[in-house]
Amino acid sequence: MTDNRERCREWHSLWTECGGWAHRPALPDEELDKAGAEFVKASAEWNKARAEWDKARAEWDKAYAEFVKAYAEWVKAYAECDKARAEWDNASAEWGKAYAEWDKARAEWDNASAEWGKAYADPAVLSLHAKECPNCPWNGRTILP
Repeated sequence: MTDNRERCREWHSLWTECGGWAHRPALPDEELDKAGAEFVKASAEWNKARAEWDKARAEWDKAYAEFVKAYAEWVKAYAECDKARAEWDNASAEWGKAYAEWDKARAEWDNASAEWGKAYADPAVLSLHAKECPNCPWNGRTILP
């Protein structure tokens, strides 16, 4: 405790010289020892708390760095999602156009099929066929007997 006592005396004398404690009497050695021990204990507690704070801050810094990294990855993934969505929208529009064309072709085919059905059912076509192809097995519905 001598070191603490000497430290306290040194501070005490500095304060006394500058008038800081001029109105107070000098502390007895026991009180200086007690004050020094309390100072050492408080310093140790403060150092412990500071070490815990430093550890917590390091953990926070690490977590924040991971967050920043994850956020950057999320931004990248979101951009890729937007790009894929735009590509899908374009492909969907192309598919819509193709489907409309198919629908149009199907309607034309349906019309032609209806015309063919009318012509097919016409008795004049059947009799003309019977004249032109006398030995043909087609009877107007099938070629198979």
